[in-house]
Amino acid sequence: MKRFTFLFVGPPGSGKGTQAEAVADSLGLPHVDVGALLRELADLDNNTGRLIKSLMIAGKTVPEEVVLEELLVHLKMLDLSKGLVLDGYCRTQKQAKDLLNLQTQGVIPPIVVISIKVDDNLLQERITTRKYCELRNGEKKNIDNSFSVIDCQQQGGHISKRADDNLTTFHERLKLYHEQTEPAIADLKETSKGLIMVDGTPPIKSVEATIAQQIQHL
Repeated sequence: MKRFTFLFVGPPGSGKGTQAEAVADSLGLPHVDVGALLRELADLDNNTGRLIKSLMIAGKTVPEEVVLEELLVHLKMLDLSKGLVLDGYCRTQKQAKDLLNLQTQGVIPPIVVISIKVDDNLLQERITTRKYCELRNGEKKNIDNSFSVIDCQQQGGHISKRADDNLTTFHERLKLYHEQTEPAIADLKETSKGLIMVDGTPPIKSVEATIAQQIQHL
C-alpha cells in the first residue's frame, strides 16, 4: 500500500475517532487524535490549560495557532515512514490550508480524506448517551459493543463522561461543524489525494469493514 495521511473528518459523535483508531491498528500506523491532545492540555493547571478547558466546555474552538503548534510537536516525535492516521483536525479552512502546506513541505504523507456522515438527530442521541471507561493507567476507552461496562469494571476502571458531552455544547459544536468544517472538507476534496465518503450510521464493525475495503483500492 502507498504511504498516506488518512485524515478522518466528521461531525461530533460520528465515530471518526473510533474508526481512525481501527485503521491505525490494522495498518500499524501512528494515530494522532488532536482532540485528545487538546484535552490533555486542558487538564494542565496553567493559563493555557484553563483557557482550553473553558473553550471546550463552551463548545468553542481552540485558537488555531495553539492547535497547529501542538500537532507539530507530536508529529516530530513520530515515525511517519509508513504513513499517518489523523483525526480531530481541519475544523476550519485555515487548518485545512495549514495541513495542505505540511503535505507540500513533505512533513506528512499525501492526504486521503475519510469523511463520515451521520444524521444530526442520531448524533445528538450518541453524544448525550456516550460514556467512557477510564482505566487505572489513565487510558480512556469508549463504552460500546467491543468494550462494555462489565469489561471496564473487570479491569478496575470507572465510568465517566466528557465535560463537553451535553446538549448545549453539542449544538454549538454541530453549528461550527456545518459552518466551518464542511467548507474546509470541500477545500481538501479539491487538493488532497483522495476522498472516501462513508455512512457512519451502521454498527461500528460494519463501518470499519467499509472503510477497510475502500482503503484497499487506493
